Amino acid sequence: ATAAAATATAATATTTTTTATTTTAAATTATTTATTTATTTAATATTTTAAATTTATATATTTATTATAATAATTATTTTTATTTTTATTTATA
Repeated sequence: ATAAAATATAATATTTTTTATTTTAAATTATTTATTTATTTAATATTTTAAATTTATATATTTATTATAATAATTATTTTTATTTTTATTTATA
């Protein structure tokens, strides 16, 4: 008898975050604080081989938080871009 072979490749997560641009008015001193927290949790792969059965689960969660504090005559522009791509490929060979 030949045992069944199962291969699971799961979860490719790519996160691109935060472009912050701060412009300050002439002859003015101001404080700008930009904080960006990006947390990416990815890849849960479960492979069960029982009579050639393969189960693959991919979970990707992206959380982006942007806080901006501007003081005096300051113009602050914060742009946050988050892109999450999840690719799951499962191949089962008996």
